[in-house]
Amino acid sequence: MTYQSVVNLIRNTAVSVNPNGNFMHGRRADSSLEYSGKLPLIHLSTIRTSVTDRVEGNYSSEIFLFFWQQDTPQTSNVEREAIISAMFTLSEAFMDTLLETGSVSITGEKKTPEYRQLSGTMSGYGVTFNLLTKKVCP
Repeated sequence: MTYQSVVNLIRNTAVSVNPNGNFMHGRRADSSLEYSGKLPLIHLSTIRTSVTDRVEGNYSSEIFLFFWQQDTPQTSNVEREAIISAMFTLSEAFMDTLLETGSVSITGEKKTPEYRQLSGTMSGYGVTFNLLTKKVCP
């Protein structure tokens, strides 16, 4: 898969599981700059691609995703736990839907809760994984 194909796959999956929210691709700092008011936000950050076997056309892309929901410095810990729990559930739906495409494999999935990030305005879940794909022949 090309870079743009990977971005499109992630974007389409995000829209599928989060139709009333928002998707963006860019630097982590851009999350707050690109804010449109529609939440939750699924944010595709870095994509680091390795060619694991050029002859066979095997690629492994390390994906960094964030699932954000509105938070404030005044939010209680109980309220924040609910935000993080909801974003964990959204991240699970995303990963399940991504696998259902049948065109990719996933390895090395890691998830981390994110507390009051982006100047204290967002909490949620960060997810990293390796997306295994094949080069598409022209």
